[in-house]
Amino acid sequence: MRLAIALVLSLLLGGCATTGTAPVPPTPVDPAVAAAKAQHGKIYQLQHQLVPNWVHKSSGAFYTALVIGDLARLREVASELVSPDYAAGIKVTAYPALEGVLIEYPAPLTPPLCYFAFVRANSKSSSGYEIYTYEKTMTFPGMDPIYGVVGNWSADGNRHSNLGGRKYQDAESFVRDLKRDSQASKTAGNPS
Repeated sequence: MRLAIALVLSLLLGGCATTGTAPVPPTPVDPAVAAAKAQHGKIYQLQHQLVPNWVHKSSGAFYTALVIGDLARLREVASELVSPDYAAGIKVTAYPALEGVLIEYPAPLTPPLCYFAFVRANSKSSSGYEIYTYEKTMTFPGMDPIYGVVGNWSADGNRHSNLGGRKYQDAESFVRDLKRDSQASKTAGNPS
């Protein structure tokens, strides 16, 4: 019986190798699609890796630069990594009452790129700062439109807390949302 199974398997496997089918050529990649994917990856790297790293590992230097409106380093890196046009579209607004700074990015085309980030001082954080992002998300048919998701990056830069979907696309709603959450945390005895 074993000999019969081995013989059948060898015929099947050997037959597969001699079927004479030509290999399928790879599908050509549209250069515009390839460029868009590369652009997406570069923007993601800036928003989700570099900026959170600067927030948590610059000993406050990045935060201080943002507070005084010094965007030189951020725009220089964004220009080199993404494009000069993208870098020129980045804006910041200080919110002294919230001890924070809003970073507005050019409108994201695809998830999970950011609409905004909010950096604020927080003595309870191991780095002394925290960063929240508002990222574009997908809306599914038949559901209420959800435009973005609020997230919070950990000080080690490896964890991202998802704080839920939201229905707004404007910066002021994002700041109000964070202010409301901050006030609720303080009222509950959990300073953020």
